Amino acid sequence: MNLGIDSEDLFRFSNEEHKEEPRQHIIDSLLRFSRSLEVKSSKMVGKIESVKN
Repeated sequence: MNLGIDSEDLFRFSNEEHKEEPRQHIIDSLLRFSRSLEVKSSKMVGKIESVKN
């Protein structure tokens, strides 16, 4: 899945020494992904994760 987020940006923001706020497009991409992600429990396989468009 391509969320349009640069992995270098995520790495930089995960570092505790950052002094910047994440750019708005990163926040928007993460929010869109979180709204489309669905996780359900299943007795047979544990958890089922799906992304709805």
